[in-house]
Amino acid sequence: MSKATILVTGATGLHGGVGGYTARFLREAGATVRALVRTRDHRSEALDKLGIETVVGDFMNLQSLRDALKDVDRALFCYPMRPGLLEAAINMAIAARDAKLRILVDLSLIPAREGSPSDEAREHWLASQMFDMAGLNVAHLMGGFFYENLEFLAGSDMVARGVLEAPFGDGDTPLSWVAGEDIARFAASVLQNPDAYVGTTRYVTGPEALTFRQVAAIVSDVFETPVRYESDISIEAWADRLSKHPFGNARLVKHASVLAQAFGKTKVSFGQVTDEVFNASGVKPITLKEFLLGNRALFST
Repeated sequence: MSKATILVTGATGLHGGVGGYTARFLREAGATVRALVRTRDHRSEALDKLGIETVVGDFMNLQSLRDALKDVDRALFCYPMRPGLLEAAINMAIAARDAKLRILVDLSLIPAREGSPSDEAREHWLASQMFDMAGLNVAHLMGGFFYENLEFLAGSDMVARGVLEAPFGDGDTPLSWVAGEDIARFAASVLQNPDAYVGTTRYVTGPEALTFRQVAAIVSDVFETPVRYESDISIEAWADRLSKHPFGNARLVKHASVLAQAFGKTKVSFGQVTDEVFNASGVKPITLKEFLLGNRALFST
């Protein structure tokens, strides 16, 4: 593996923690890692203690991206779910082109597509098109639905109430779920061994596609209490509940709401399952049951 520095963006992000996990996996493998952070705080200090170089920058400041990419030959583009994705992607494309990166790993979403009702999903598709049009050495990582989303979608009181309440239709259409940690494991593997992935699009999932009824059954098993799936809650009431969550910014709430509405009406399938995590890293992706057993405190309310 080249000793050139690898830039990881989103390394202090909270939701799913993909950037942070990626930086840590790379350091464990002996890579020289630089993390782009918006400000210095306890999260950046934790990265510093691991031997990860932290640099302050902003996706909206092209020069700060150019500075962050100095002496870098590989990078992860991991933008948080907030407005500004397209401008961030344009700036990253310019900086990555100028740095002549060996690979740019573009963290995207399985639902990303041209005609998506979600601004987030549609803009991820546009960002991917932009990276391709810029002639970059890019690999598109299309991630499944995070296990970490379950607490956001259903609430930390799901187990106490005995109800997984979400407006995703009859609950019998499977979705591809995955741990943020496994998305990061795949990204770190690609950044260490980029040549086989340049110019490809990879769908990265956990070991199984699960319906919401199956998710409720697994939750019931782990917590040894009955939890049922119910979809009677209105989109408006559900969105209002999501907006009160610490992660519930307007962008994320709208993304979840329009996907739930489309899913409930059309039963569009996002249920593919791949072996990308194992093939890249040699590590089996964790199951939902394993995730819940390791994160019981998320549902302790």
